[in-house]
Amino acid sequence: MPRLKVLFTQETATPGGAPKVLLNLVTNLDRTRFEPIVLIGRRGPIVEKFAAVAHTYHYPEPLPVPYTGRLQKLVRPVVMTRWLSDKLAAIKPDVIYQTGYASTLWMERLGEFSLPRILHAHGVHTEQINKGQRFINAFTRFADHYVCCAKAVDVLLETCLGIPRSKLSTIYNGLELFEPDNIPNPMDAQLTDLGIAPDDFVVCAIGSMYYIKGMDLFVRMAASLLTRFPERKLKFLWIGGGLSDGSVNASASYVKGVFAFVQAAGLAPYIRFSGHVPDARPLLKRANLFALTSREEAMPLVVLEAMLMGTPIIAFPAGGTAEILTPEVGFITEGFDIEKLAAMAAAVIENPEQTRDMTARARQKIRDHFDARAQILLFEDLIFSVYNHYGKPSIVT
Repeated sequence: MPRLKVLFTQETATPGGAPKVLLNLVTNLDRTRFEPIVLIGRRGPIVEKFAAVAHTYHYPEPLPVPYTGRLQKLVRPVVMTRWLSDKLAAIKPDVIYQTGYASTLWMERLGEFSLPRILHAHGVHTEQINKGQRFINAFTRFADHYVCCAKAVDVLLETCLGIPRSKLSTIYNGLELFEPDNIPNPMDAQLTDLGIAPDDFVVCAIGSMYYIKGMDLFVRMAASLLTRFPERKLKFLWIGGGLSDGSVNASASYVKGVFAFVQAAGLAPYIRFSGHVPDARPLLKRANLFALTSREEAMPLVVLEAMLMGTPIIAFPAGGTAEILTPEVGFITEGFDIEKLAAMAAAVIENPEQTRDMTARARQKIRDHFDARAQILLFEDLIFSVYNHYGKPSIVT
């Protein structure tokens, strides 16, 4: 039986959720049934990992457009469409599986190839919907089927964008299971650089330095807790950068504003920013509490990792967070109230032992329901199902 050739597309290889989920999918697909090919941007700390597990092509950067300004914006999609057309003709895939939104407007133009198309929706944020009707039209017409990483995304696509129920499936993100005891402790030098002492109570967050991730809300929560516990040795650690390569974009107005507030409020000795680290799990292991302060989320992998690590969790109810962080395994607010989140953190700081049974249940929940190896089978079945329903012969030039 010939293998199904699947072209997976993703704009960047950032260390965030969507690229990590895609990397796990490409790595673990059954090679007797599938031939995975990856089309991805050149930037990002995990780009080489894709090349190690599948034949990988890269989007051209910068785009070969001999214009600047407004004319460049008009010409770029045309040039990219032509480039993608040539690339698809060379690859001859049977199915396109897209995990990013940026190329939706370009890929949507390539109807001439009549290929089955799957779009893995890791969250449709307000900023994406606000791109306008053209983006929405392309998004809703692009795919034959949409894979949602949480029920919240499924509901949004159906109710807000009008995607037919028959074109929607929900497959939760899975996690490559690990034993927390096998995760090394962070290096002493790293902790020293971050100003973290052995007896500090550490509250951490993990995410890119973007508005929707709520770095400013994390800082405001920290300020509230430092006021509540002036005598406690508290440290607050934000892990993650703001650029596609994971580094800190300190020039961005939002990031500059947060940093300025930290300095002006005298919080610098207590709040640290690590930037991108190759593996955040050692620092997560050191943390006494994990906080998710995102304004918008879909299915945050960092929550799954914190649950498996056994780190107590407090969170805002963003997107699909409440679908995994149920009351028996974590603390989640009813709304986006900083003081309520700080009160939950204060309860853990005052009595850390109260979370012992909760974190044990959280670990077991991940092992039972979010094992990435089990999720792979669901993805494989879905890809075949879409191909059998919509499939046509591969591209013939």
